[in-house]
Amino acid sequence: MLFSPFWQNSADWNTYFIELFHFHKKYNPVYAHYLKLIKYNTNPQHYTQIPTLPITLFRKCAVHIPTFKPVLHFESSSTTQSTPSKHYVIDLEYYHRSIIKHFRSFFTAEKYTFLCLLPGYLERPRASLVYMMKYLIEQCGTQHSGFFIHDFEGLKNSIEKAIHRQESIFLIGVAFALLDFAVKYPIALPSSTIVMETGGMKGRRKEWVREELHQFLKQRFQIQTIYAEYGMTELLSQAYSYDSMHFHAPAWMRVYATEINDPFAVTSQKSNGVLNIIDAANVYSCPFIQTQDIGRVHESGIFEVLGRLDYSELRGCNLMYV
Repeated sequence: MLFSPFWQNSADWNTYFIELFHFHKKYNPVYAHYLKLIKYNTNPQHYTQIPTLPITLFRKCAVHIPTFKPVLHFESSSTTQSTPSKHYVIDLEYYHRSIIKHFRSFFTAEKYTFLCLLPGYLERPRASLVYMMKYLIEQCGTQHSGFFIHDFEGLKNSIEKAIHRQESIFLIGVAFALLDFAVKYPIALPSSTIVMETGGMKGRRKEWVREELHQFLKQRFQIQTIYAEYGMTELLSQAYSYDSMHFHAPAWMRVYATEINDPFAVTSQKSNGVLNIIDAANVYSCPFIQTQDIGRVHESGIFEVLGRLDYSELRGCNLMYV
């Protein structure tokens, strides 16, 4: 495997990311063409000097190293006015290792009963979140794990049975669906339950800020914590939050912010800006991603997501502002 971050023992991630940059500059035609367009002829000394590819190009181009044949691709949600992003995956082992390694570092139970309330995602055959959850169920899920679209009563029954069996419950759902379920079925969950929202109000009801949503879910489920996941089709890694705001990225990911009006100017610590992400799991597509999310990054590397650029096309999986 080339440039695998999962056997990376060195603390010198900066050197690693710069090696990735030169690899993609040489072999990734979309990224190389972008560097020519912005007239970037510099040898970066720090990963924040590496140009990040605008995420919109995943809608317009096949972004990957053409020497290797993709085994599958994921697609983002889209509206009738937009073209979905496509992320071509060359080696599923990178994705699998990224999924399980960071998950295991964040969540401690050996086995979970995963109950996945994912309308919208389940109706799309190439949703990366559905693939991720199927893999987690395969690796560390009980036989009672499952997916739900609109069957709230079935979900309620599954939760009650899991409680009776004293299983560790992991309830993950789209924000609007979790909200609708909590309104209809307030259930006192065991304190060990993981409830995670993935964002996405999709215009179904008045958009709530994340803190407001989480407070409501805590009250309805009688638990202390609501987790959140930050991920997207264009990334093969995820970040997790356990306090509504602060996301923890895996070791092989770096997040930094640039000025809203200057994508090449890095902001000062804790200043708001456009989030840029280096995801080393994207070895064969493009590790260097300029998102359309506004946020701030702390010195520790923990980051916050505050909203989206005003001109950004609204994507179905990310319409909830925090």
